Amino acid sequence: MLSIVVFFGRIGVHLGAVSVAHAATDCGAVTKISQIECESLLQLYQSTNGAKWRHNEGWNVTNTPCGWFGGVCENNGVTLIKMLFNQILSE
Repeated sequence: MLSIVVFFGRIGVHLGAVSVAHAATDCGAVTKISQIECESLLQLYQSTNGAKWRHNEGWNVTNTPCGWFGGVCENNGVTLIKMLFNQILSE
C-alpha cells in the first residue's frame, strides 16, 4: 500500500493510504507514471478540494498527470509537486 506525503513550504501533510479515486482522468491510460502514482495524485486532489485550488489546470481532466499544474516527473515517476500558495486545504 502506498502513502503520500506532500510538502507545502516547510509543512508536510500526510494523506494516508491511497484508495482508487473515481475521476475524469483514466489512470489506466496514463503512460508516463504508474497507475498507483496517478491514483495517488487524484487522491491528493480530491482530499484537498482540488476543484477550489487557485491553480488546478489539468488535474482530474487529462490523462497526462506530468502536465498537471505543479507536477514534475522524471524517469517514469513523479518527483515533485509544487503547490505553494495554491489554497490547498484538507477536508
